[in-house]
Amino acid sequence: MKFSTLLLIFLLFAAYACNKDELVPPEQSNTKTAITIAPLTADNLVVPAMTGHLKKATPTRPMKFLNSSGSFEIRMNDEACSETGLQAYVWGSGNATFLGAFDVVNLYCVDMMGNPASPIQGFLTAANGDQMFTQVIDAWIDMDTGENFLVYMIIGGTGRFQNASGEWLIHGWIDYENSTWDLTGEGEIAF
Repeated sequence: MKFSTLLLIFLLFAAYACNKDELVPPEQSNTKTAITIAPLTADNLVVPAMTGHLKKATPTRPMKFLNSSGSFEIRMNDEACSETGLQAYVWGSGNATFLGAFDVVNLYCVDMMGNPASPIQGFLTAANGDQMFTQVIDAWIDMDTGENFLVYMIIGGTGRFQNASGEWLIHGWIDYENSTWDLTGEGEIAF
């Protein structure tokens, strides 16, 4: 009886003496950083803040894009692309490890020549609705073969990809005349 009385007094004292602000470290606040549209340079790579905190080191795993293909077009969009009014809309589907069958949408502003005028943001959606967010950080064309190469960085997502990170190299063919693409690739992911 004495033990339970002492325990009750201790719990009441602890509840009265503590306040919520002292229990939540400031580095764990739920602030969010917006992805902004700006010309893609090494100085303005935009990475949104992760909303969760990893409890232990997340292993890096190999990821393969077995196939992906789709189409693209240039659309008028003054809201998203106030400087040029033109936005590239890239869509398609594919199959990849950890995603399974997926749909993809990439968006970015373009200039009058069709060149990127903002970071290329990607949204891959798995069959269950979990999304992976990406950004192209490098791209080039092999002038000997005409093959296109794109380096994507994973910058989080939703569901199982909430704290995802990683990078992969995608390569293949982009048919600018018919507005189609067919790409494969591989890289690493941690989630």
